[in-house]
Amino acid sequence: NNPSEPPAPESEGDSPTASDGPSNEEPTEAPEVPTDPPAETPAEPETSYDITQQEVSVPVEEGYFNVKDYGAKGDGKTDDSAAIQSAALAAQNGRGVLYFPEGSYLVEHTVTLPRNDALTLKVLGQNATLVGGDSLNGPMLAIEMKYHFYLYNMNFIHNGQGSCVDALSINARGCRFTGDAENTAAVAAFHGSDCRFTACSFDANCPDAYGLTYTKLRDEARNNDTISINDFIIDNVFRGVGKGILVGDGDYPDDGRCEGLKINGNYFYNTGSEQIRVTEILHINIAHNVMKYCTGTSIVLTQLGHGADGVFINDNRIENNGLACIASEAGGDNYVSSVNINNNILSGGQYGVYDPIIFARAFVRENTFQNQTVAGYYTGEITTKNPYYLFDNVFTEGDGVYSLQMNIRGRTLRLERNIVSALNTVNNLDRNEFEAGCTVGGEKGDNLTRLDGVTPPTDLNGSKGE
Repeated sequence: NNPSEPPAPESEGDSPTASDGPSNEEPTEAPEVPTDPPAETPAEPETSYDITQQEVSVPVEEGYFNVKDYGAKGDGKTDDSAAIQSAALAAQNGRGVLYFPEGSYLVEHTVTLPRNDALTLKVLGQNATLVGGDSLNGPMLAIEMKYHFYLYNMNFIHNGQGSCVDALSINARGCRFTGDAENTAAVAAFHGSDCRFTACSFDANCPDAYGLTYTKLRDEARNNDTISINDFIIDNVFRGVGKGILVGDGDYPDDGRCEGLKINGNYFYNTGSEQIRVTEILHINIAHNVMKYCTGTSIVLTQLGHGADGVFINDNRIENNGLACIASEAGGDNYVSSVNINNNILSGGQYGVYDPIIFARAFVRENTFQNQTVAGYYTGEITTKNPYYLFDNVFTEGDGVYSLQMNIRGRTLRLERNIVSALNTVNNLDRNEFEAGCTVGGEKGDNLTRLDGVTPPTDLNGSKGE
């Protein structure tokens, strides 16, 4: 039995007996969903949005390992590394729960949990914070377990150099990860299969640091464990002046790549140069996220190693303050394939989508492009035999801004049933492609232009296309 959460008490009679034991109260309410501030509210209240920790109660039993019973002080001054290490190994070998009662636990040396595929460990905190010391050079927790590591309600602040948690296996819920302003390492990092971060917050306070990274380890290849697959980043918050999520680093192109990642339902309020960077993965789903305040590119697609193949960017609300909501970037062989961009609201930035390298196979459907300063959709100049389709998109750009600035030469570019603000916002190279089926007034199957006095039809999806 390896439940995703520690078991709840069976009855009121299961209340803790130890003075340091956890509360037996019911979990608090789910994290509140941020709402747009009223008009009279001062600027950017959402940047302070935080995850409300969901307290998880566990009945005290023989399998409960309290770090204070192993000598941890939790006073924020004493180095508790050795005590935490002893308690963690005991809990791991005892298949128990490692418990941190209220306190601030100074960690001056990395605490390591070695690999043992037969064991399960749950870590539970109650108003507990692990603080990485200024001299710590490395992760606070190094999790070498390949399976069954669970982390609940823990706070981490790393004041040295390194990640708060660097894990092969992890299932984290209700945790807070914070990196110091001079800490260039990822605030948290993971590498294996069946990993999950839910309702956590990541604060990257260094401009060069990512809040969370998902990369494959060379050690996995040496152990013939070549697949890192089926991972989830769900309902989290990313803040600070740093970057958001890095997917893949391309360091080991001969050893396969990560496969299957869902980045869904998150809030990105970090103001760094990027919020999601995808460099190497097979199949990634980026959906139902809110992304604001990025001063560079909100979603970057590029290639290192094998590159990204099977990218689905669906149902996101992106408000960009820099280059682009979504952009490709040169790297490796510039191969980014099977990119699907569907039903997003892409607002602000110089570009809605900026694709100078030209995606190998692109399917762009039912998006809204608005308030860009240069172009809604831009591509570099290339003759391509791969399909590049834009269907059923709406461009409401201002005067002097291209709706379409596409430089693809070749019959594989297809523009169907799109609406643009005015015909002169389609660049000359693609004007013939756009105008070939363009009629004012709405014949089905055609691109449309919003000229003065003309109302385009409201039922675009009922028309016949490819």
